[in-house]
Amino acid sequence: MELLALGGALAFLAASGWAVFAYLRRALRPLERSVQVLDRLASGDLRAMPDEDDQALPDEAGQIARSVAALRNEMFNLQMLRDERVRIHQQQERLIRRQLRQLADTLDEAARTEVLAALEPPAGAEQMRADNSLVQLAGILGRMSDLVTTQQHRLVSLLHKLREAMAQQATLISLQQELEIARTMQLSILPRSAPETRAATVSALMEPAKEVGGDFYDYFLMQDGRLALVVADVSGKGIPAAFFMAVSRTLLKNIAQFLQEPAGIIERLNKQLCAENEQMMFVTVFLGLLDLQTGRLDYVNAGHNPPLLLRADGADGRHNTVEIMPRGQNMALAVLDDAVFKQGRMQMHAGDTLLLYTDGVTEAADPQGAFFGEARLTELAAQYQPSDGDLSQALLEAVRHFEAGANQTDDITCVATRFLGAMS
Repeated sequence: MELLALGGALAFLAASGWAVFAYLRRALRPLERSVQVLDRLASGDLRAMPDEDDQALPDEAGQIARSVAALRNEMFNLQMLRDERVRIHQQQERLIRRQLRQLADTLDEAARTEVLAALEPPAGAEQMRADNSLVQLAGILGRMSDLVTTQQHRLVSLLHKLREAMAQQATLISLQQELEIARTMQLSILPRSAPETRAATVSALMEPAKEVGGDFYDYFLMQDGRLALVVADVSGKGIPAAFFMAVSRTLLKNIAQFLQEPAGIIERLNKQLCAENEQMMFVTVFLGLLDLQTGRLDYVNAGHNPPLLLRADGADGRHNTVEIMPRGQNMALAVLDDAVFKQGRMQMHAGDTLLLYTDGVTEAADPQGAFFGEARLTELAAQYQPSDGDLSQALLEAVRHFEAGANQTDDITCVATRFLGAMS
């Protein structure tokens, strides 16, 4: 009996233990499922969620399941906020990069290339974190700020230079207008009408290399009826030469009213030019006095090019005999105030032509740098006939044809005087 009672007790205890185990296993299963959900949430899997039945339990397991569900919802909301923040950040980053690229287009080529290269992510690099990306953009923006500041300083400097250039251009335009007026005034003081005589005809021209020139010519009747012929070339070009030219011409014409011989006129002119020559300029002059009754030409060549005398009695009747007048007899004016000038004399006959010119004719150059020269001038003079028209204009056209578009380097002046015979 005792054994039977002991066996029954053990059986009862075993049954009771199994019943307790089954009860505890069933009671702890919701808690186990909640723990599994927590593990998945901890690993970042927000899809895991406690069963609704577990959450409906009234005991502690149900309370834990509801707490895990609430935690999962908060984590889900937090993830949504994080994703939204990333999207907003990416939008801001794209906007900033686009604005920086547009701003880079305003920079110069080198700075624009540098900024655009910095805005491009390195090839094969992983996507940078948002914070690091903004730091990079901040650095690029700082660099661009320096570049913009530098370029602004350059632009301001260029604006100042442009303003100065515009002011200088306005000054140059004003000066150009004044030079054009000076050119008109200079040409206006040269004789434009023929001398009042039927014994000779005169044609003349002057083409300055610049707006104003240092060459001049003149012709006028002396008190004794002789025709004064003048051609001169002042050293240099431009405004200083033009002033010296005007002074020389005015003094020569005034002196010719009181003195009758070419040598005396030139010597007096030389003294006065030397007295007022602070710029150390000089002028070469040919002065000839043509007796319109006899054709006798008294002259002084003060360092000037030798004139050409075209004889009308050519051997074949179609070409002139060209005589080159003596050269090197005297020095230029305004060099020595006590210089003595030798006077020469030549006889002109009816139909003869005296050609005076400056070195702007013989030293005219073609595009290769070759000079027109005295040989071409002599050949042109030999072939000239009065029926060909104005000798001065024909000479200028020949020079222009020879220059073939090359720049004129010196003033061109020539005076052609044809003696027709004694006045009736």
